[in-house]
Amino acid sequence: MEKNPKISVVIPAFNVEKYIGMCLDSLLAQSYANWEAFIMDGGSADSTYDIIKFYADNDSRFHIFKDKTKNVTETRNKLLDKITDTDFLVFMDSDDFIHPQTFEAALYIYNRTKADIVEYKYFRPEAEDTPADYVKPLTIDTLPVTMIKDLNTFLCRSGRQGQWSSCWNKLFNYSVIKDIRFNENLSYEDDVFFNTIVNSVAKNKAIIQKEMYFWRKNPVSLTGNLNYPRYIQCAITRMQATWDYFVAGGRVPADKKQEFLQDMASDFYRMTIKKTIRHIKDKKLQKELFPIISNAWLNYINNGIIKPDLLHITDRMTLKLFLSGKYKTAKVLSYLHF
Repeated sequence: MEKNPKISVVIPAFNVEKYIGMCLDSLLAQSYANWEAFIMDGGSADSTYDIIKFYADNDSRFHIFKDKTKNVTETRNKLLDKITDTDFLVFMDSDDFIHPQTFEAALYIYNRTKADIVEYKYFRPEAEDTPADYVKPLTIDTLPVTMIKDLNTFLCRSGRQGQWSSCWNKLFNYSVIKDIRFNENLSYEDDVFFNTIVNSVAKNKAIIQKEMYFWRKNPVSLTGNLNYPRYIQCAITRMQATWDYFVAGGRVPADKKQEFLQDMASDFYRMTIKKTIRHIKDKKLQKELFPIISNAWLNYINNGIIKPDLLHITDRMTLKLFLSGKYKTAKVLSYLHF
């Protein structure tokens, strides 16, 4: 790898006129200059595209595109397809920002460890906070680092360390993940599926124990404004995709298969039953979604994809009540196990 490696940054943008400037300013503030940003407006109704065009007109490192896409995963994939010559890959969300020494620090740790993934911690500032509130200078050669040498351990919950499930707080070795794409049927928790695949092919990972990515609390973002019907469909789709790719595809080591299946069951319980019975207040929406969830569980149980006996006993009892239509009792019982 050359001495001055290139970092390519992938940024989907959609209706973020309030925040996109701060996101791109945090790139311009980087102490390491050999980066390029690939930004796609996925069909914004506000001035997002005009703002990113202004940045591109003033700095050739910004490559901008406009294409109406169905979700953020399709946007990311289209941008990934445009990258052909780079050394490292970084993802950002367009309403977030990074510390000015993020790239410098990540490359320094890469040169020390040769890790396929260099992760840095994230922090959630308030929506109105600015980068200036969080960018105190770092002494890079004293940053605490945790090294993970067997990423297959990340296939199971017991082996996970760091903030592993997000794609945007990491520097990826491009040669390792260049052929991996996001599942475009997932508009929620797509990072989890993507990172599970990455962790199954990467050899090692270095975790910088310092907040350098700032994940903004944006009330109109996908995560800040949850669409429950879409979320539930994504949960159902992700379980099938996980089974097909990892279990049916024979990509889980034999000694980790049981725990992997246990994690699948726990994850499906968390996304469908736990989330809906605790948080959905709308009776009409409950009436719409609860049968869909029950049918998905019964289908996956009957096909051996989800194994309820691997759930915690309280979750197992909650599931049984839910499938019997006893939603109020199931909700009370769900709080006995966090």
